[in-house]
Amino acid sequence: MVTWLSVRFAWVNRIVKSELTLLCYRGQMLRQAMKRERTPPDEIMEAVRRQGLGSLTDVEAVVLESGATLTVIRHSPGQTHSILDNVSRVPGDAEIPSPHDPDVKHSPH
Repeated sequence: MVTWLSVRFAWVNRIVKSELTLLCYRGQMLRQAMKRERTPPDEIMEAVRRQGLGSLTDVEAVVLESGATLTVIRHSPGQTHSILDNVSRVPGDAEIPSPHDPDVKHSPH
Protein backbone atom coordinates (compact mmCIF):
# COMPACT_ATOMS: atom_id res chain seq x y z
CA MET A 1 0.00 0.00 0.00
CA VAL A 2 2.77 2.44 0.94
CA THR A 3 4.65 1.69 -2.28
CA TRP A 4 1.51 2.26 -4.36
CA LEU A 5 0.89 5.62 -2.64
CA SER A 6 4.51 6.73 -2.94
CA VAL A 7 4.53 6.01 -6.67
CA ARG A 8 1.34 7.97 -7.26
CA PHE A 9 1.85 10.88 -4.87
CA ALA A 10 5.17 12.73 -4.71
CA TRP A 11 4.46 14.09 -1.23
CA VAL A 12 4.01 10.56 0.13
CA ASN A 13 7.28 9.55 -1.52
CA ARG A 14 9.10 12.45 0.17
CA ILE A 15 7.77 11.34 3.56
CA VAL A 16 8.58 7.66 3.07
CA LYS A 17 12.02 8.07 1.51
CA SER A 18 14.57 10.23 3.22
CA GLU A 19 16.96 12.41 1.26
CA LEU A 20 20.51 11.37 0.57
CA THR A 21 22.66 13.37 2.97
CA LEU A 22 26.36 14.16 2.88
CA LEU A 23 27.85 13.36 6.32
CA CYS A 24 31.56 13.57 5.59
CA TYR A 25 33.31 15.44 2.78
CA ARG A 26 36.98 15.37 1.87
CA GLY A 27 37.98 13.91 5.20
CA GLN A 28 35.90 16.30 7.33
CA MET A 29 32.88 15.15 9.31
CA LEU A 30 29.95 17.48 8.74
CA ARG A 31 28.69 17.92 12.28
CA GLN A 32 25.41 19.71 11.49
CA ALA A 33 24.39 17.00 9.01
CA MET A 34 25.40 14.27 11.45
CA LYS A 35 23.36 15.92 14.21
CA ARG A 36 20.30 16.34 11.98
CA GLU A 37 20.48 12.71 10.84
CA ARG A 38 21.37 11.42 14.33
CA THR A 39 24.50 9.69 13.05
CA PRO A 40 27.32 9.45 15.58
CA PRO A 41 30.98 9.66 14.49
CA ASP A 42 31.48 6.01 15.46
CA GLU A 43 29.07 4.88 12.72
CA ILE A 44 30.96 6.88 10.10
CA MET A 45 34.30 5.49 11.25
CA GLU A 46 32.89 1.96 11.18
CA ALA A 47 31.72 2.43 7.58
CA VAL A 48 35.16 3.77 6.63
CA ARG A 49 36.88 0.77 8.24
CA ARG A 50 34.52 -1.67 6.47
CA GLN A 51 35.80 -0.22 3.19
CA GLY A 52 39.34 -1.03 4.25
CA LEU A 53 40.35 2.60 4.65
CA GLY A 54 42.63 3.59 7.50
CA SER A 55 41.81 7.28 7.83
CA LEU A 56 39.24 9.93 7.00
CA THR A 57 41.88 11.53 4.78
CA ASP A 58 41.27 8.59 2.40
CA VAL A 59 37.58 9.54 2.15
CA GLU A 60 36.05 11.81 -0.48
CA ALA A 61 32.55 11.48 0.95
CA VAL A 62 30.28 9.50 3.24
CA VAL A 63 26.63 9.57 2.20
CA LEU A 64 23.63 8.54 4.26
CA GLU A 65 21.46 6.68 1.75
CA SER A 66 17.66 6.59 1.74
CA GLY A 67 17.74 3.08 3.21
CA ALA A 68 19.73 4.34 6.24
CA THR A 69 22.97 2.76 5.01
CA LEU A 70 26.27 4.62 4.74
CA THR A 71 28.14 4.72 1.45
CA VAL A 72 31.84 5.59 1.53
CA ILE A 73 33.45 7.09 -1.56
CA ARG A 74 37.23 6.79 -1.64
CA HIS A 75 39.31 9.91 -2.29
CA SER A 76 40.92 9.82 -5.74
CA PRO A 77 43.13 12.82 -6.58
CA GLY A 78 41.99 14.62 -9.72
CA GLN A 79 38.68 12.76 -9.89
CA THR A 80 35.31 14.50 -10.00
CA HIS A 81 32.33 12.91 -8.32
CA SER A 82 29.14 13.79 -10.18
CA ILE A 83 27.50 10.94 -8.27
CA LEU A 84 27.21 13.41 -5.38
CA ASP A 85 25.07 15.85 -7.38
CA ASN A 86 21.76 14.77 -5.83
CA VAL A 87 23.08 14.54 -2.27
CA SER A 88 21.75 17.09 0.23
CA ARG A 89 24.11 19.43 1.98
CA VAL A 90 23.04 20.72 5.39
CA PRO A 91 23.16 24.47 6.03
CA GLY A 92 25.43 25.30 8.94
CA ASP A 93 28.25 23.03 7.87
CA ALA A 94 31.21 24.58 6.09
CA GLU A 95 30.38 25.74 2.59
CA ILE A 96 30.69 22.67 0.44
CA PRO A 97 31.07 23.32 -3.27
CA SER A 98 29.53 20.97 -5.76
CA PRO A 99 32.10 18.18 -6.10
CA HIS A 100 31.88 18.11 -9.90
CA ASP A 101 32.61 21.83 -10.27
CA PRO A 102 35.76 22.09 -12.44
CA ASP A 103 36.95 25.05 -10.34
CA VAL A 104 36.99 22.94 -7.19
CA LYS A 105 40.46 21.80 -6.22
CA HIS A 106 40.93 18.78 -4.01
CA SER A 107 42.75 19.61 -0.82
CA PRO A 108 45.99 17.72 -0.37
CA HIS A 109 45.79 14.85 2.11
